[in-house]
Amino acid sequence: MIKATLPKFITFIALCLALAACDSLIAPEPEIAALPTLTASPFMSATPAVGEAVTATPSTPTATSTITLTPVLSPTPLFAALPTFSAGDLSAVPGSTELPGPRPKINYFVSFPTSASPGETVLLFWSTADATSAAVTRILEGGKRGKSFSVSVEGSITITVDAQDRNQEYLLSITNGIMTVTKSLTIEVKCDLPWFFVPFPDTGCQDGDPSFGAGSVVNFERGKMAWIGPLNQIVVLFSDAPTRPAWLMISNPFQDGMPEDDGSISAPEGLRVPRRGFLYVWRDTPGLAERIGFALDDETPYGIIYAFERGEDRRLYFSDPASAVIGLAPNGVGWQVVGQVGTPTPQPAP
Repeated sequence: MIKATLPKFITFIALCLALAACDSLIAPEPEIAALPTLTASPFMSATPAVGEAVTATPSTPTATSTITLTPVLSPTPLFAALPTFSAGDLSAVPGSTELPGPRPKINYFVSFPTSASPGETVLLFWSTADATSAAVTRILEGGKRGKSFSVSVEGSITITVDAQDRNQEYLLSITNGIMTVTKSLTIEVKCDLPWFFVPFPDTGCQDGDPSFGAGSVVNFERGKMAWIGPLNQIVVLFSDAPTRPAWLMISNPFQDGMPEDDGSISAPEGLRVPRRGFLYVWRDTPGLAERIGFALDDETPYGIIYAFERGEDRRLYFSDPASAVIGLAPNGVGWQVVGQVGTPTPQPAP
C-alpha cells in the first residue's frame, strides 16, 4: 500500500517545485495608490487665473441662514458702466475743445484815416500771431459779403472809399487751418454833397445834386402810386408788408391821345378807378389791382424832389405832397419814410 502511493507523492512534489520556479520568472504587479475622494463644494473656483496652476482648493463653508431676496425694482441697472479714460485717451477723443498748438490771435486791425470822402484812399493795416493765412473782406449792407482780398498774416492794404455805404465795414479773417478768428473795422464816409432831406441816411452818399420836377400821387386801399415826371416812372408802394416785392417801378405807359379812363370797370361805393398812367399800370400789371385795391382819391399833383444814391444798388429817395421823403431799398426789398425835406439847422456853439 505504501509502495503504491510513494511514486504519486514524489510526482506531486516535483510538480510543485516546477510551478514555484515559473512564478519567480513573472514580475509582480505594482500596487495602485488609492485616489483621494473629492467632495463637490459650491465655493470652489471653477476658472483658474491666467498663468496659475489648476488647483482644486475647497473653501470651508460656514453656516449661514438662508435669505430670500425679493426684487422691488427692475433688475436692469439704472446706469451703464462708465468707461475709464487715461490722459492719453482723453487727448485723442474727437470733438475735444483742446486744440493742438497755440490759437491764432489778431493783435490789431485799424485804418488810417478813420473817415474819408468818396474817391479817397484809406490804409488798412494789421498784425496777427500764430496764423497761417489771412483775408480782408468788404461787408455790405445786411451782412452780405463783398469783394475779398487774400493777404499776408501781417501787413497792409490800400482801399478806395466809395459812396455805396455811409459806414463801410471791412473784416479781417485769420486761420491756422483749424480755427478762424475775425475782427472788423468801420470807415466813416464823408459825403461831399449834402442830402436834400434830414436826417441824412447812413446808407450812402447822394449821387449829384437833387432833381426837381412835376409829380403826382394817388392813394389806394393797400398802398399808393407816385409819378416822377422827369423820369416818367410810376412807383407802386405796397402796404401789405412783408409780402415781396414791397415796391415796383414801372415806366409810365400813358401817351397823349390814349383813353384816360376805363368805363368798363366799376369801383365800389366810396372808391375810385384810377386814371391816365395810373389806370394802365393798375389794370394791366398782373395781380397788381387785386393786391393794392381801388383808389381812395383822385391823383394829387405836386412838385417832386428826388435823388439817387451812388453805387451799384442805387437807392431812390423822393418827396411826397407833404414834403416827407420816401426811401426805396434796393431790389424791391422795402420802403419807408426816412425824413423830411430840408437842411440841417446849425447848432449854436456851446
